[in-house]
Amino acid sequence: MRLLKTKTKELEFEEFAGRNVPLYSILSHTWGSDEISLQDIMGTRTLAAAHGFDYVWIDTCCIDKTSSAELSEAINSMYRWYQEADICYAYLADVAASPGAGLPARLSRSRWFTRGWTLQELLAPSAVIFLDAAWHEIGTKSDLHEALSEITGIPSAVLQGTSTPSSASVAQRMSWASKRETTRPEDLAYCLLGLFDVNMPMLYGEGDRAFARLQEEIIKTSDDHSIFAWDVTSSGAGAGDGDGPLATRPAAFANSGQFLPLDSSDPLVDAITVDSKGVHLRPDAVALEMAVHNGHEAVVSLLLDKGAKANLNVLLMAVMQGHEQVVELLLGKGVRPNLFIVRKAKELGNESVVRLLEEGIRSRAVAIT
Repeated sequence: MRLLKTKTKELEFEEFAGRNVPLYSILSHTWGSDEISLQDIMGTRTLAAAHGFDYVWIDTCCIDKTSSAELSEAINSMYRWYQEADICYAYLADVAASPGAGLPARLSRSRWFTRGWTLQELLAPSAVIFLDAAWHEIGTKSDLHEALSEITGIPSAVLQGTSTPSSASVAQRMSWASKRETTRPEDLAYCLLGLFDVNMPMLYGEGDRAFARLQEEIIKTSDDHSIFAWDVTSSGAGAGDGDGPLATRPAAFANSGQFLPLDSSDPLVDAITVDSKGVHLRPDAVALEMAVHNGHEAVVSLLLDKGAKANLNVLLMAVMQGHEQVVELLLGKGVRPNLFIVRKAKELGNESVVRLLEEGIRSRAVAIT
């Protein structure tokens, strides 16, 4: 890891490896028409030095982008580098200095919240200080968690550090990236490596294939099947989506923030495998989800009788689609709702489904007692 010294007259760097990395701060920013200027680099050094740091990391000058090996290592290490930094300075160059005046609205218009790479730069560090165009402090991630949650769709608990990003389902985490963009299509995948704790080689030029590879790597290490809970009708999903089980870009997950992680004991955990030939879904699991989504009560009943296993996400799908008979059937087959699903039904205004779900919760409580 190459760090920039903060207290020297000239720009000086020092290399560190393994556990010998000292305390350091780190910069998060977006590039406009040009990369970050020398003035901005010096401003970051000055701020870091004022906070007592001898070193700071800035992507523009701390990565040799002419070296493909170094660039690949940096991209695969980026989340960890931000996570291990003591402070992250989020420089919002397009937020003018205007103390206290409509802060949430001013923040929401910043380009910083639309870029792919800044998602991990928001999530990974424990401490983030937001700075306006004049390098004045706007607030911290902790202080601004409500406004940041409204802007990004990320739960306040995650932003405050009381819950980890990994506690959210794959679909939920993908939804956080669904409205973000990168200059190169491959970076829509590469910028999410750390968020899903996976590594893979950089192959610039592969286009949307990078996002498919990312999903394949996630499936290899995760039993969370919400990765398949994307929607081809989502804005920006792309015409290529829908041709297979994997989405072609994060935009397909724009409406998937409500899906919960699949419990490791769930019978659907073994429904998906990945090998050198691709992703394989067990037919009964796929058929059940399709039947539930389309409201085919008779097909759902037949599949359940044949041994297909239902879970909370399948029940949630039936609720979200408004298929009352399918909801009743799933409840009758032993799928027990939770309060989150009841709340979603109430938000949809489906009173008859709400009554079914509440009865399901009551019957579960009676069974436990």
